[in-house]
Amino acid sequence: MVKEIIIPKENKAQIEEVREIETNQLTEKDFFIGCPDEDDISINEKGVKIKAREVAGKIDDDFDAGISSTETKASADIDGGLGFDTKIGASVAGHKDDEGEVEFGKVSAEGKLGVDEESAAAKIGVRADAVDVDTEAGFKANLGVKDETGVEAKDGTVEADVEGFGVKVGKEIGFETPIGGASIDLEKAGEKIGDTLESIFE
Repeated sequence: MVKEIIIPKENKAQIEEVREIETNQLTEKDFFIGCPDEDDISINEKGVKIKAREVAGKIDDDFDAGISSTETKASADIDGGLGFDTKIGASVAGHKDDEGEVEFGKVSAEGKLGVDEESAAAKIGVRADAVDVDTEAGFKANLGVKDETGVEAKDGTVEADVEGFGVKVGKEIGFETPIGGASIDLEKAGEKIGDTLESIFE
């Protein structure tokens, strides 16, 4: 009986090692599958979240080319809460690091529908942005064209959009127009400022 199978690290799926023991059971952490891009699947009491980001190539060490992304969330609970949120996008080029992400030539579409104890949403929209910026410090901005309509209340923020014009009020404040917009998450911004001041006075 074969006790061990070694697969070369050059394998595209990057499977480092698989061991088969006599009971034909895999022991904990006996295999690893890695992907060059970002893929995430999470399941918890709130539902299922599937997120993926693929890159076709590199322009240089800092910028990716041909970026495609998808994110889908689905939830249901015994108290009657139901929710569905899906978002797809594609960009000509972009850069992502610990500070945030900037994308150029981005087109995207999103649909949301759901209600539970903590949030409510009914929204649909499409957009094409020359530039889209999303930072870990809580600042977001975009320049392009869009058509979005709907309402959403989530995480302490209420957002309303009508044919591309919209506002956000609450923990995150901002505005949207058919040719662009900007917003800031006050909680994230406060944390970033606090971390910066702490590092200065250490």
